[in-house]
Amino acid sequence: VEPVIVEETQAEVPTEPVVEAGQMHLLVTYSGDCWTEITDANGRRLLFDLGKDGRTVELSGAEPFNVLFGNPANISLRVNGEEHALPQARPDRPLRMTLSGT
Repeated sequence: VEPVIVEETQAEVPTEPVVEAGQMHLLVTYSGDCWTEITDANGRRLLFDLGKDGRTVELSGAEPFNVLFGNPANISLRVNGEEHALPQARPDRPLRMTLSGT
């Protein structure tokens, strides 16, 4: 399944997406370039691409997601409709983490 790419100027951010048990909904918004790799719990590659300023990507899959953000300072996340703060990371270092909806 290909990710749904939405330009930020046209994006209507859902406040409470419908999420089935064991599934997760992720919205990644870019404020600058950021290499992004996201796989779901089944190992399915959801995104493997360079995010650009103004781009918003919407993904769904089995939780948790394994993610790599090349430049985490250039992204913001919404998990299951709620803002998700990233852990503290050095701005010049990639961030690898596991995301869950709980």
